[in-house]
Amino acid sequence: SMYRDAAEKGHIDAQYRTGYFCREGIGTDRDLHEAAKWLFLASSQGHELASDILPGVRKTIERLDKEEARLSTVDTSDRAQLITALNDIILFDLHNATSLKGFVSEKGLEIIRKAELIDDPEIQYIMYRCYNTLYNNNYLPEPKKAAGDKAIEFLQEAARTEEYLPAMHELGKYYLENHTIQEEIDLGFYLISAAAYRGDIESMLDASDVYSEGKIVDQDLGRALSLAVRAHDRLAEKD
Repeated sequence: SMYRDAAEKGHIDAQYRTGYFCREGIGTDRDLHEAAKWLFLASSQGHELASDILPGVRKTIERLDKEEARLSTVDTSDRAQLITALNDIILFDLHNATSLKGFVSEKGLEIIRKAELIDDPEIQYIMYRCYNTLYNNNYLPEPKKAAGDKAIEFLQEAARTEEYLPAMHELGKYYLENHTIQEEIDLGFYLISAAAYRGDIESMLDASDVYSEGKIVDQDLGRALSLAVRAHDRLAEKD
């Protein structure tokens, strides 16, 4: 806020720093348009560092504007279009976000907000991936807990009906890898086993590992081998 005050009073280096902070999301949500404004003011007065980074900021804004236009054609009532749009947002935006709003186009944010309200296991699983990507990126400052908690909430909802196998597998892994309470460990193994029984290849492999290691359940190499062979056969069918 002190740099911004100085920038508003015409201090050239403060204008550069304010633009830089807005670009990186330091002390504020990332705002590229605000960053470009301050960097342009500093650059137009001869600030070399501002001149160096301004083109990159403008290029990113241009890309986001194109994405805004593309996403504006998405009919969110069309399930297939919604899923494609959400996957694109994860791929292109959330890896570099400083908050959900920090690096997502306005239309992209609108699509995410609509998807959050849809009771559909596959879409809830994609929302888990949205928040989990945000949680795991390199730009999100502490605390990250809110994004992580939101991710798990969506994952639990996606697995609740036990219809969407990838969600069952992912939630099962989460309980197995992150919990020490026996009830939650048992729930994790149940979810992975149930998904494996229904044909999920990743769950077959994980359940095979559990039986092979003998740490969570009694070691059963015959069952471990059987699951591994089933997974191999399913992969071969897919190929």
